Amino acid sequence: MMDTQQAPIKDILDQITNPNTELYLSQSYKGFLFTEPVKYKTVHSDQIHLMVNHKVFCFCHTKDAILHDQMYKSKISGQVASFDMQSGSLFFQNVQPRKDLWVNRKELRIQPQETLVAILRTRGEYFRGCIDNLSLHGAGFLLHVSEINDKLPKSEQTIALQFELSDEIKLLISGKITNIKTLSNQLFGIGLKLNPDEKQQALLSRYLQTAYQNMLEEIDDEYRKLLEPRAAVDLYF
Repeated sequence: MMDTQQAPIKDILDQITNPNTELYLSQSYKGFLFTEPVKYKTVHSDQIHLMVNHKVFCFCHTKDAILHDQMYKSKISGQVASFDMQSGSLFFQNVQPRKDLWVNRKELRIQPQETLVAILRTRGEYFRGCIDNLSLHGAGFLLHVSEINDKLPKSEQTIALQFELSDEIKLLISGKITNIKTLSNQLFGIGLKLNPDEKQQALLSRYLQTAYQNMLEEIDDEYRKLLEPRAAVDLYF
């Protein structure tokens, strides 16, 4: 049974079970955040049973997601245990209160389909890594420990990020480091705030929109495959 005696979970569950509370489930797919309205049904064992209004493919099994109200005051992080696309029934498991500041994204953010190798320039130092996610005014930079000569760059440090969107589009965008996280004993994740000029914004916007459309087409393809009747060879062999 879910331990609702823990105050943080119980307080959030009390709000979630309130029929006047509008609930949403958010999950990231290749960097883009999908948010769908959901309805609370009940608690089964250690799982929260929800109903999804729009049966979208983005709710991936075992992937992390956030259950929250409209203003993000009540937040529960967890994983999608199962999702029935036909009925819209979804079970949410491994729940725990989300204490960090987490708000809705104001910009389109994607994970590049191809590897974007980048150079992070600081004062007198260069760090080679790759871009994990990208938006118009931000980026996630992955840095392997082997690329660190002396020490990590510091938060709030001014930087320039150099990378190529194609053979013809080469960018060098100024910005600063907003946060640094240890992802493993070999890998660091560095959050960047970018300050592109007008021309750079136009190039980035075109790239992001193209990547977004490609991702939607990929999701549509997967959705159609799931809805297609299974062939006889799949049923018997």
